[in-house]
Amino acid sequence: MTRGLANKRWKGNRRMQPSLFDHAEWLDYLKDHLLPRVLAQVRGQVLRIWSVGCQTGDEAAVLALALHALLGEQMAAWQIRIFATDSNPVAPARARQRVYPELPSGGRRWQDGPPLFECNPRGYRLAKALRNTIIFAPHDLLFQPPFPHLDLIVCHTPLALWALEKQTTVLNRFAYTLAAHQYLWLVAPDTVFPDPSYWLCLDADSQLYRRTPRTIPFQSLQWRQMPTLLESAASLEPIADLYTEELQVSLEEREVAYQELEQRIGELEQAYQELAQLNRLKDDFLSMASHELRTPLTTLLGYAQLLRHVLAQSSPAAGTSPALAARGRSPIELIDKMLAPGNLMATLIRDLLDVSRLHADVFALTERRACNVVDLVSGVVERQAAQTGRLISVESGPQALMVDLDEGRIEQVLTNLITNALKFSAAETRVTVSVQGDPPGKQAESALFAVCDHGCGISQEHQEHLFERFYRVRMQDNGAVEGLGLGLYIAAEIVKRHGGRIWVESARGVGSTFFVRLPLGKGA
Repeated sequence: MTRGLANKRWKGNRRMQPSLFDHAEWLDYLKDHLLPRVLAQVRGQVLRIWSVGCQTGDEAAVLALALHALLGEQMAAWQIRIFATDSNPVAPARARQRVYPELPSGGRRWQDGPPLFECNPRGYRLAKALRNTIIFAPHDLLFQPPFPHLDLIVCHTPLALWALEKQTTVLNRFAYTLAAHQYLWLVAPDTVFPDPSYWLCLDADSQLYRRTPRTIPFQSLQWRQMPTLLESAASLEPIADLYTEELQVSLEEREVAYQELEQRIGELEQAYQELAQLNRLKDDFLSMASHELRTPLTTLLGYAQLLRHVLAQSSPAAGTSPALAARGRSPIELIDKMLAPGNLMATLIRDLLDVSRLHADVFALTERRACNVVDLVSGVVERQAAQTGRLISVESGPQALMVDLDEGRIEQVLTNLITNALKFSAAETRVTVSVQGDPPGKQAESALFAVCDHGCGISQEHQEHLFERFYRVRMQDNGAVEGLGLGLYIAAEIVKRHGGRIWVESARGVGSTFFVRLPLGKGA
């Protein structure tokens, strides 16, 4: 690499430009000349590199890519750590999340085997296996100890702009932490003057230096603020070295933990986005499937109800075949048996549609008007009693209770509560539905509905989740209960949109009472 190439990467106020992948000559020098020298000196398969002055993330990314190009599949067996730091704490955080709008041209030249970049909605990121080798962290060269046991330091910070005393201090600290015979590459242009006692210049034009075996005195590291223990130990070289190494290891452990935490947060955010997308797809599917199912089912139920009406208006023997007569059954009975599961399926489809609308935030109340809820409750109870043949009684006061509501939706709520009460109680028991002003008297502010059964009851554990989507109470004594666990969830949403409240009071073995409170209209 030539000095001219280095100068091209620095412009204006000596700030490095984020164009590292565009410099093929620079990348080739790293892969073909520098890293092979470093790997030749490494003992075992542990490699530690420090990229100083990491402003964009490219500085560390090219190191990981070049190592992958050299090591190939063997890279997985290596313990590689690339510490990418900058004195500005914003830079490492930004570099950690670096996304390229287009696949970097320099990254393509080393593409061989598994993809080196991952595609996401915003562009391309370095592959996770390579990202895991990089630790991004803020670091101040003058006030924090360096990372220990390094095999290569690539410094992008323009040390030539610093005072000579600061240059010397930082270069001595590099020498202290770099393994003997390993390399320091000063990428930034201009000339610095490393101490020849500790550095051998291999390429003045590229500013490539090799660490000599000579031990560097601890005092030359120029720690400005040392703990009392470190000050007292400074005269004892082995103890001082040990203490400094402990500081270095503590720093590295902290940065590794920080990096791992950031990676986990990124993975959780990505998983959340994927789950949100899957959830949207699921809701879209439910909505489309429900619409497609509802149309033919409505047609079938319409014809069945029409046929039942025609037969009911005819003579009792009309349409009765000898086979049915022998079994004591009428055509109307068979039609009723057909209508029962059909109506159940229609309810399930309606619930699925309501859930998809709720999640798409397009669920709306329509045709709200002032309604006497006493008459509304009586009508719902009469229909349920006629359809099921069960004992259902109504308790209400003499006065009308006017509520501004969507009549169809409140009927849906009451029907769901009554159906559940019938489902979870014995056939011979009574279900009671009451409606009254709350508080009782002429000054009532709301209408209070209550649906009471004498069934198996609901434990406190289940009560906390009853109004959650898809939640179903599963108890040994209720057997297999049909439904999707959507009815109470939808009922709660309908009540909420009316400005009301729904809750339950229950005890195991005693029964349950579901309450709904709705505010009264102005004309009540």
